[in-house]
Amino acid sequence: MSAAGDYLTLSRLPVAIVTSVCFVLGGLAAPHHPLAALVVLGLAGILQQAFACHINDIADYEADRRNPGRRPSPLVTGAVTLPRITFWAVTESVILTCAAVAAVRPWPALAGFVIVIMMTAWVNSFQKTSRFVSPLVTDVIFGLAIALPLPLSAWALSGHLAPVPLWLGAAWMFQMVMMNTTTGNLKDLEHDRASGARTTALVLGVRQVAGRFVLTRRYLAFVLAAQGASVACLAAACAIAARSAVQQALAAAALLIALASTAGLARQLRPASQRPRGPAARSRLTGLPATWGHDAGPVLGNLVAFLLAAAASISASGVGWFALVIGGWTALVFAIRALRAVTPGRLA
Repeated sequence: MSAAGDYLTLSRLPVAIVTSVCFVLGGLAAPHHPLAALVVLGLAGILQQAFACHINDIADYEADRRNPGRRPSPLVTGAVTLPRITFWAVTESVILTCAAVAAVRPWPALAGFVIVIMMTAWVNSFQKTSRFVSPLVTDVIFGLAIALPLPLSAWALSGHLAPVPLWLGAAWMFQMVMMNTTTGNLKDLEHDRASGARTTALVLGVRQVAGRFVLTRRYLAFVLAAQGASVACLAAACAIAARSAVQQALAAAALLIALASTAGLARQLRPASQRPRGPAARSRLTGLPATWGHDAGPVLGNLVAFLLAAAASISASGVGWFALVIGGWTALVFAIRALRAVTPGRLA
């Protein structure tokens, strides 16, 4: 594979595009959102996720070498060396910081973006290894690092911090916490236990016995609380901003899908449904491991609900912009998913 292909593979590009949505939606939430600003924000989101992936690969290098699920990684096979991926990560952090310093005003928003870069570096380095910070806290920091760009982008373009982007950012943060503690934690549960890693699932007592996940009440309460908080934040954003008939219809659809995702998550997390379908089983649509539930239905449902709530929460005149951006983003995701070299399922 070429150096460019290795870079794209280790950047998990489809996932990076998902992350960039927060940056773009933050720009759309501002009263004035020039196309050039939206493009720059989208590129910043892609670069931030690539930076996160590269930092994570560096931190987990020794563990990944012992994990059969990581064998396709160019870093594990030796196609990419540690010095090279370190150079990528340093370059990405410099570009992101310089871009923030050059383009972001007011200064509190600039400070926020710099903090996001620092949080991204820290959480992807120590999420599973910190002995001083609880995994429950690191999962929240993980969610914040991904979600904070939404209100910060709106702040940078508008000059003030508005409540709707804050509520949408909070909803996305809780979605990321839910996803990481389920899909993220469960797919590597036994490897993490064997390697001495600390994750929310392990700390809250989840274990795997005879091919079945044994879930504890504490773990279920944490996951469902994150999901419920996400739905509540979406409802708050829609209640504040949805005024026109179109916005109210979008808001109603968003909340119905979010509630359906919550019900589906509760159903899938019952002990009887926790039999994995094999270590290689993955959703054909998302590339996510299918070790819990069916084709990551609640994760996709949450994403759709979030996008609909965002459409309902931006100004009525911005709905056309939103449809254009999300339509282009969706087409790009599926186009990239067709490129086998950058399929996230190969490295997830």
